[in-house]
Amino acid sequence: MRTNRRRTVWHLVCPGCGEPARKCPPRRWFAATGPRPRWSHTDGEALCPVMGAHGYRPADPHPAPPARRTRRRVGTPAGAPTTGVDVASGPGTVYVVAGGDMIAVFPEPDSAAIEFIELVGANLEPTARTVRADRWAALRARLIATVPGLVIVDLRDGGDR
Repeated sequence: MRTNRRRTVWHLVCPGCGEPARKCPPRRWFAATGPRPRWSHTDGEALCPVMGAHGYRPADPHPAPPARRTRRRVGTPAGAPTTGVDVASGPGTVYVVAGGDMIAVFPEPDSAAIEFIELVGANLEPTARTVRADRWAALRARLIATVPGLVIVDLRDGGDR
């Protein structure tokens, strides 16, 4: 897609919100906020601000993660983490959120979504999955055996490790 030498680059995204970035200065920019950035969102707004050596500045775009086919369950809010596992929620389902050196296991999706958002705020690039409870025991054993220093917090029964 080309328009007046401005090109939308779909493989680069804003690190703050994950939306596509384009190599084009933002439409509105005030000289008092510093030099005009080279990148913007596709709607013409500056990329999300990040803290740098000279205060808050618009971020530089990052490569987009590889596209994955995911399926959201009906009724899941748009901001909630999606899963790559096709499992219907039910009594035999656990919600796993991983970020940094920690994995947390939740009995309900709302608590997992809150933890996911907190880890995003801490810049830990979390992942979230839905796993059958009977399969989680085998995954937990394999993780403990292969990843030294990993902290697993299971909040389904009060938070044992």
